[in-house]
Amino acid sequence: MRVSLFILVGFLFLLWCFGTVNGAEQFPNKPIRLISPQGPGSGNDLVSRIVKDPLSKIFGVPVVVENKPGGGSAIGSDYVVKSRPDGYTILSASAASVIIIPIINPTYKLEDLMPIGKVAWAAMVLSVRADSPFKTFEDLLDFTKKNPGKLTYASAGHGSITYFAIEILKWKAGADLTFVPTTAGTTNMTAILGGHVDVVMDSFGTQRGLIESGKIRPLAAVPGTRFLPNVPSFAEKGFPEAPGSFIGHFVPKGTPQPVIQKLMQALEKTTSTPSVISQTEKIGYQIDFVPTEKFSQEILTQYKTVEMVAKKVGLAK
Repeated sequence: MRVSLFILVGFLFLLWCFGTVNGAEQFPNKPIRLISPQGPGSGNDLVSRIVKDPLSKIFGVPVVVENKPGGGSAIGSDYVVKSRPDGYTILSASAASVIIIPIINPTYKLEDLMPIGKVAWAAMVLSVRADSPFKTFEDLLDFTKKNPGKLTYASAGHGSITYFAIEILKWKAGADLTFVPTTAGTTNMTAILGGHVDVVMDSFGTQRGLIESGKIRPLAAVPGTRFLPNVPSFAEKGFPEAPGSFIGHFVPKGTPQPVIQKLMQALEKTTSTPSVISQTEKIGYQIDFVPTEKFSQEILTQYKTVEMVAKKVGLAK
């Protein structure tokens, strides 16, 4: 009886192994869903729609974008975390999904999502009005140190990646600015132009029109490499810890590695397509494919920095 049971268990294990390997070899053989945890028209949504057709062409199956907004990206991200780990449900995620939420609103953990690769990044720019007395990044920092709390700033939201970029300035440089809650985007532009805040930290895409028309003046930008020719990066000014904004693809924990490998290879091919690169640039993003392992390290580095700052400002849970 015990021998028969042992044989049965062994047979079932071999059957499971065969099914897993065979499933990975046949992947994909049905539509793939690309979940955007933000609403239609958002940067995440637009990038998802740019890459879906090239991915579909590579795989020979439909790739469908589904928007599941809400909760600061938590609803859509949690949906993917709880999905079957088979590669057919992919999260198109920003730092909000994989860094911010696990730290300040932990409905899931960082390790519950497995990276496929980075798709693109968007520059985050610190700007002032054109008539501001601050001509350089140093002018602004010096004033905030000598006049603590006097200057106000708006970001893409309390607890957003741009919020943490300013908080890192406060922590590392001793800058002292007062945060003014807004709903980001056009609201921030209205706030800076109307004199309701002194400084704004938001995406380049949001600020682009006002920067190009000369109505606001950029003083510094993230990521670490110089994005605008005459605007220094945070890293150049001694703040390499400032977290950047990215969009990457993720699958639930437990997704077979051969499936992740196939998805990564398809993503790399897609992001090297000239039409994908040009379309992405038009919406204010830069294609920057980073493979699974390196992307994992980038995320972990940002996570540790944001977690440390979140604890200092009382946002970590």
